[in-house]
Amino acid sequence: MTSGTGADMTAPETEGGALGALLPALALALAGLVALAGHALTRPGAPGQFLVMTSPGLHRAQVLDLVHAAGGGVIAFGALPGLSVVLSGDDGFEDRVRQRGAWLVLPAPGSLGCVASDAEGAR
Repeated sequence: MTSGTGADMTAPETEGGALGALLPALALALAGLVALAGHALTRPGAPGQFLVMTSPGLHRAQVLDLVHAAGGGVIAFGALPGLSVVLSGDDGFEDRVRQRGAWLVLPAPGSLGCVASDAEGAR
């Protein structure tokens, strides 16, 4: 017979057991996040509009100079350091901006959501 305290109904919990129970949910959440980010960054963008990633340590003026020297113009700086939205109609812009130090250049999707900051932050 069981007692009314319910002491024999509780299973001992360990840190590994609690974390182990969360691993499938964490893996699924991470896979979903990667899929969403991949979709957002690889869908077709506006013609001549690019998302440029540079070293986070570069000052905005240095990013402006880098992009201008490659034949483009910055239209917005990202909320994260090193990200900027750039316009260029020049053929070969992507290669030139990479040669000047950009880490990554992708066609920018039409709506960047929280990646692009407001116009006030770009000044």
